[in-house]
Amino acid sequence: ECMLQQELRDELKNKPSEVREYERRLKLALLAYNKGEGASSRGRSSAAKRYFAEADALFERALEYLQEIVAAEPSLCVWFDRDTEWTIESEANIDPVSVPRVVTSRSLDNRGGGLTSRLQGKRDVKIAAVERALAAADVETGQDDVDLNAAQRAELERFLKLRDEL
Repeated sequence: ECMLQQELRDELKNKPSEVREYERRLKLALLAYNKGEGASSRGRSSAAKRYFAEADALFERALEYLQEIVAAEPSLCVWFDRDTEWTIESEANIDPVSVPRVVTSRSLDNRGGGLTSRLQGKRDVKIAAVERALAAADVETGQDDVDLNAAQRAELERFLKLRDEL
């Protein structure tokens, strides 16, 4: 279990180049949108309109790129926090809140899911290991005297120490 979690974390560190390119395009669109927000709050409506128009075009290009890469390589879908299929019923829009985020994004608009949904914390991994060790020991309920061999007892004590260190 611990090895699987480590492999998953390593995989998340090595994003495909297509995903990194989408992140770059999305970052440019968000920057233009935020410039528009700033100009709007300072009363510069003509500059705000220009930035918002630029942001719309950049969001559109980023989403088109996303559609292209997902069509070419469907396995990339796990790298995004929401559905990358756009239909009439879907909520895809060209605004900062609606666009798909990469699952490793720290954005407040990131909905989670994808590869990160399988991540577990250290504590959860340790608890699962203790539970598996207990199940392997075939401890019968209601029995006052539990017969564990020395190796099983040592393994359980080691896991319990790990849990207490958290």
